[in-house]
Formats: sequence, structure tokens, C-alpha cells
Amino acid sequence: MADQSGSGMVLQNSAQETDELRFIEKLVKVTENKVNRSILSVAPYLIGIHLRVNDICLWLQHKTDDVDIWGIYGMGGIGKTTMAKYAFNFNFESFERSSFLYNVRDFFESTDGLIYLQKQFLYDILDGRKIDIHSVEDGINQIKSVVYCKRFLVVLDDIDEVDQLASIVGMRDRLYSGSKIIVTTRHIELLRACEIELIDDVQKLNKDESVELFSWHAFGQGHPVEHYTKFLTMIIEYCIGCPLALQVLGSSLSGKSLDVWESTLRKLGLIPNSQVSKKLQISFACIQDDHDKSLFPDIACFFLGKNVDHVVSILDACGYYSMVRIHNL
Repeated sequence: MADQSGSGMVLQNSAQETDELRFIEKLVKVTENKVNRSILSVAPYLIGIHLRVNDICLWLQHKTDDVDIWGIYGMGGIGKTTMAKYAFNFNFESFERSSFLYNVRDFFESTDGLIYLQKQFLYDILDGRKIDIHSVEDGINQIKSVVYCKRFLVVLDDIDEVDQLASIVGMRDRLYSGSKIIVTTRHIELLRACEIELIDDVQKLNKDESVELFSWHAFGQGHPVEHYTKFLTMIIEYCIGCPLALQVLGSSLSGKSLDVWESTLRKLGLIPNSQVSKKLQISFACIQDDHDKSLFPDIACFFLGKNVDHVVSILDACGYYSMVRIHNL
């Protein structure tokens, strides 16, 4: 009997240890999942970001019974993705599941791009579990099967086609009440076409913000070094409040001599910085109407800074339907 009793205690202890191990494994898994949903990397020196994302954060924190969409609109390099990531970082833990899908535009251009995005979305909301998807329709069905009864935060970065946005808006009815969707795009007309009412038109940095951001990248501090201040006016005018331009130009000039600064700025007057121009070129390439594209060099060469009404009257006299085309540009 003693042996049986001892054996029973051993089995009981073994069962307890098994339960404890399972609990620990579950705890580790939950912790890993929490880490996997961790903070997204953002650019350093987020000058003015708090004010620009305040309304979005308040919207994310406000619980409703609806599934709402917020559009972030602006030119390339203005900081749309940075704003979305910042808002995501501070609010994703308030939702049961979250997913940040980068560069939607690029993936839609490839053959299996939509399937890839569906896989990434399922990977995010299923805590890192990889799912095989055989077709777009299969992906839609699998997403339908997992999005019920959970509040989601979804960010879709860089939408550039109505069809892309329409398919996302159509998903709204399948998400659980209280879920939120953030969309970033260069094209405000896409947001309007899909009747998205919450739109954030990202503003350029003002002069003081531009000087501070540039100084952090050029000098490693929030204000310029004395001997270099004479270059700031030209730099701020060149960058027109675009954070990407300020960051790239500041980093490229960091640690360089005054002669190099002067030579670089003279060169920029003739040849734009390749990193900046490549980013901004995307916005021009995405203009769908060739007639609108053809108007751009006329505006840039002859009418920059002129009164819009005056420009419209001149162009209309030449046979242009200028008001709508200027609006598109």
C-alpha cells in the first residue's frame, strides 16, 4: 500500500509539474505575442508629431459601436507613414488585434501582391501563425472566419487606387464593432470617392520646426551651429517644410566643411538631391491623367507663386480646362 501511495503522490506531483509547465509555456507564448506586437520603428527627431497626431489618437481612444476609417493625406515625404506608425504605437494595445500593412501600392502592382497582404494581415492578427492562402478568394474567406468578435486596429499604408480603397471599405462590414482602420494616401480624391469623412491633410513643417529638424540631423542638436546659419534660409526654402527633404539634406551635410555646404547648395539649385526627388517623383508618376501631367511643367516654369485665379484665366484662354486640372495637381 505504501508503494501505491508513494506512486500516487509521484503521479500527482508529475501532473502538477505538467500543469505548471503548460502554464509557463502559455505565459511565454502570450508574452512573445505581446513582444511580436511591439513598437514599430519610427524616424528619430519627431518634430511637431504630437500636435499632428493628437486628433487621430483621440479618435482611436474613443470607443464606438461603428467601424470607422481615418484617412491621412499628403504629398510624398510629408510624414504620413510616420504619423500612422506613431498613432499605432501608442494605441495598438487598446485593441485585441492589430496589423500595419506597409506599401500597399507596391504590392498591388505585383502578381501575388494582394495574397501577400492577406497573408501578412492573417499573420499579424493570429499572433504570428503562418497561413497558406491559395487565391484571393480563399484569403477573403479565411479573413472572414477570424475577424469576428474582436476589435481590430488596421493600418493600410500608401493606397493609390480607388479599387484598393473600395475593397478595404467593403471589409468594414465584416469587422467587429469598435474596430478602426487608418489609410494613408497621396490622393485625397480616393478618400472622397469612397465617402471617407475623417481626413487629415498633413501640414508641412513651419520655419521653426524645419530649422529644428534639420539641425538635429546636421548638427546633432536642436539648433544650428553659428557659422552655418547663413545657409539656413536657402535650405529651408529648398525643403519647403518636407520632413524627408530636411532629414536627407541634413544627414548628407553632417560633419562637412563650410566649403562643402556651399558647393552642395549651389548644386541643389541645378540638380535636386536624388533621394528626395525619387520620393517626390512617385507622386507625379501616380497622376493618372496625362493632360494633367502635361500641365505640370507649365505651372512650374511660368506660374509658380502666382495667383490661382489669374493663372486659370490665362490657361483657359489657351484652351485648357485649367481649374479641374490644377485641382488634380
